[in-house]
This record gives sequence, C-alpha cells and structure tokens, in this order.
Amino acid sequence: MKFFKFLLIFLIIAFGFCPIIQAADEVVLERDLEYINVDLPDVIRDLAEMGRFRVVLDRQVRGDVTLTLIHGVTAKEAVGTVARGYGYSSRWLDASTLMIGTSAYIN
Repeated sequence: MKFFKFLLIFLIIAFGFCPIIQAADEVVLERDLEYINVDLPDVIRDLAEMGRFRVVLDRQVRGDVTLTLIHGVTAKEAVGTVARGYGYSSRWLDASTLMIGTSAYIN
C-alpha cells in the first residue's frame, strides 16, 4: 500500500511536468510515459485530462495497468489503444467526449 501511494504521488508529479505539444487540436506526448500497476480508470482519466477531452466510463472498467506510452502518440490515440488493449470498446460521442466500456455499454 505504501508503494502504491508513492507510485501515485510520483505519477502526479510526473504528469505535472510531462511536456506535451499540441498540433492541429490534438495533444501529442513529447516523451515516453510509463504506468506501473496503476488502476485502469485512473490511466484513462489522466490521458483524457492531458488530451483536454471528457471521458465517460462504464462501471465495469477496472484492472491494473502496466505499460509504456511512446512519445509522438496523441492522447486520443493512446486512450483508445489502452481501452482496446484491456478488452474494452470506445466510441466518440462528439469531438470532445469519449465513452469507454463493454460492448453492451457502448451500443
């Protein structure tokens, strides 16, 4: 539990200083980001905040995430890839709102 708190604080600090660039209304990661044993909804919310869009999550979205996001990818691409990689579907409701969940929830 102490390690998890340390990791969470580290990620919050890292995101506070994580350089991002914006190109054509898309936020692009300027360097790699690493998540180690972080709650999936927290990763999705972090990416949505970085990408400046809203996200609606199904209550079924859960799990621990360990992954590295490579620089050059947009926040929108990253969140969709993470959702699919952990078995969830996603659908854009409009230009600034993404819905993530099970297939039944999305449809």
